[in-house]
Amino acid sequence: MTDDVASPLDRSLAAGRPTASYKGGKLQDYHMQQNKELRAVDPVPVDYHPGAIRGESSGAVAADQTLTGLYEAWATIQKAADSGAPIHEVGALGERALSKALAASDKTIGTLTVREQALEIKIREIVQPKISDSFAGEIRTYVRQEVTDRSGKLNMSRLSKITSAAKEDKRIASAILEAPAILSGLTGEALGVFRGQIVDHYAYDTQAELLETQRARQHLEKARNRAIETLGPKIASWKERTLDAHKKLRELA
Repeated sequence: MTDDVASPLDRSLAAGRPTASYKGGKLQDYHMQQNKELRAVDPVPVDYHPGAIRGESSGAVAADQTLTGLYEAWATIQKAADSGAPIHEVGALGERALSKALAASDKTIGTLTVREQALEIKIREIVQPKISDSFAGEIRTYVRQEVTDRSGKLNMSRLSKITSAAKEDKRIASAILEAPAILSGLTGEALGVFRGQIVDHYAYDTQAELLETQRARQHLEKARNRAIETLGPKIASWKERTLDAHKKLRELA
């Protein structure tokens, strides 16, 4: 191959070493790509945006406000990474922003968990007023006889009548709900359906708040965990790069 048609790489290899321009260019491209990958931060997820957690309950509102904090922290970290600022500054800023947002998330999640427990207790108090054990036993015996046929099989039509009666008298609901399903002649699935109908009848608003609070907490937990899994390793890599740089400076000193 002649010099007229040989590529720069061919001529460099023929000379025994790469040319400065080729070697320098490839090295520069490599470092640029490495720096780009080091600073790359995924966009803020759509389900982080303010208003993503809907609802008017105190739990939903608190969760959405906390989610906004996670959104702002993620956006701040992404902006800093794209700014070209020294990587040690980006890492320090990212660690502070993420730690603050996660601390707020943990606090809100804890508050929502306590609220859920309080609502569950309130619902139980509403649909299960206290009655004597003997009276509750008598009610269950009556219910078992009413809802099962001669073979002992559950009759859903008869259960429907018992459900209607329980919507008129909480004592019936309480006796059935406080004991294992079999003592009232029900299956576990039937007892679950019965409980849902009774709760909807007597404690609809409280149940609605409970479900809304649960959804809000679960959304916030998912967002928190995603921030840890996505931003945590990125910030750790920035800190590691900073420590490596400091180590090299000490070696050169």
